[in-house]
Amino acid sequence: MELSWSINLPVDHEKLYKVAIDFENYVNYLPAQIKKISIIEKNDDTVTTEESLSFQTILKKEFSQRTIHDMKQNSITSTIVSGPFKNSKVTVNFSKIEIGSKVLIDAHLKIPLKYKVFSLVIKKVYKNYLTSILYKMMNQVQQ
Repeated sequence: MELSWSINLPVDHEKLYKVAIDFENYVNYLPAQIKKISIIEKNDDTVTTEESLSFQTILKKEFSQRTIHDMKQNSITSTIVSGPFKNSKVTVNFSKIEIGSKVLIDAHLKIPLKYKVFSLVIKKVYKNYLTSILYKMMNQVQQ
């Protein structure tokens, strides 16, 4: 399932990017959904995390996944390497615009067959969660 959108935020794109690569802090943005994030491995431009997640839409589902985050100049590509959404990939690009930052999100979600019936709900919830996280990051940059 493909999902792309952009959002303009009135904060510096480099400051927003620095907040976005603080993966362990994501727990503070969506504490009901992100239970825990641990850094498993870290080097100059790659971070591997393990996340414990809980989603409560139609059904309550808790699971763990492992994600590799490749970081290049103001861009993060996150690939889920284990868990129910394995092989999903999300790229987030941060660029400068006149009024602050333009954030472009490009997601390729691999939804397991048993969840396909919920694809539209998953798509909507995923977009809402990521947008919410970006607004909370913006607020952190503004403090």
